Formats: sequence, C-alpha cells, structure tokens
Amino acid sequence: MVDLGLGWTVVVPPFLFAIVVELAPKQLRDSTAWRVGVIAFGIALSALTWFQMDRADKGASKDREAAIIETAAETSGIVNSKIRET
Repeated sequence: MVDLGLGWTVVVPPFLFAIVVELAPKQLRDSTAWRVGVIAFGIALSALTWFQMDRADKGASKDREAAIIETAAETSGIVNSKIRET
C-alpha cells in the first residue's frame, strides 16, 4: 500500500506544480521566496523519487530471488524423478 501511495506522490505533485507555475502571477514568480520554494520542492520530489525507485529495486530483487529458488526447486524435483525412473 505504501508503494501505491508513494507512486502517486511522485507523479501527481509535479503535474499540479506545473499548473500552479503557469497560473502564478509574474510578480510572485520573480520573488526570492518563490525561487527558494521551487528549489526545495524539486529537491523533495527528487528525494521521494529516489526513495520510490530504491523500494522498487529491493522488491524486484526479492521477487527475482524467490523465482530463482522456486525454479531451482522445481527443476531439482524433475531431475530427481527422472533419475528414479531410470
């Protein structure tokens, strides 16, 4: 459930931020506070994206290891049954 929420958190805010940037008055966009906020927002989104990618990589690694173990066990069972038949 965390991964789904994290995925949405990484995708939706940049979209909404792009709309806000376009609708913000020029006077606000020229202010120092706005620029600092944009940089902070970008850094925060980059950190969230990295965190999401790291979780996805770890999950994929676990799935891959489980698949290897399962396939090895199945193959071993098939080989053992063929050896017994001969």
